Amino acid sequence: MADVFIQMLSDAVTEYAKSLVEKSKQGKKLSEQDYLFLMMYLNSKRTDDLRQDMNKKFDDLKSYVDKRFDDTKAEIISVKEDIKGLRDYTERKFDESRAYTDKKFEETNKKVEDLRHYVDNKFEETRVYTDKKFEETNKKVEDLRNYVDTKFQELRTYTDKKFEESRAYTDVQFVKFKEYVDKQFEHVDTRFNDLRSDMDSKFNELKNDLNLIIKLLVGKEKEEEKS
Repeated sequence: MADVFIQMLSDAVTEYAKSLVEKSKQGKKLSEQDYLFLMMYLNSKRTDDLRQDMNKKFDDLKSYVDKRFDDTKAEIISVKEDIKGLRDYTERKFDESRAYTDKKFEETNKKVEDLRHYVDNKFEETRVYTDKKFEETNKKVEDLRNYVDTKFQELRTYTDKKFEESRAYTDVQFVKFKEYVDKQFEHVDTRFNDLRSDMDSKFNELKNDLNLIIKLLVGKEKEEEKS
């Protein structure tokens, strides 16, 4: 009831203000009271318009904020759903990764086992091959030792034979050389004997010549003494 009365009073004031505006437009002079009433009305209307505008802006802001809150809430719910989906996706991918890893580990273990068997087989083959090569090498070493022993025996026999031949040859040559030296000494002795005989003969001749000269000199001295 009070709201209806206030609305009726507001409408009456508005109509009176409009009449004053029309009166002013017609060039009629307003009284000081009318002028003050019109100014108060305009100020009041501006205040009401401003209040309504502010209320509208506050309402719009509230609506905007509420909408943003609703949008944010919806986004949060969406993010929660996304997180849940991401968690489910992550768990699924983790399960897939674990299954893949288990499979790869099984494959790796199988490959390791295959590699171990391969290495064992290769080791056994290498051992057999090495033993065979060592046996062949030992046989070759034994053959070489026998060959060396045989050649050494042949060389020793050959050396002994050559040594005996060389010794016999040396003995023969030594005998020949001794005979040659003996002959040379005999020849030298003969030459010395010939030289000694010749010297004796020469000394005898010289001695005879000296004796003859002495005799001649002695005879001449005696003749001189006699005369």
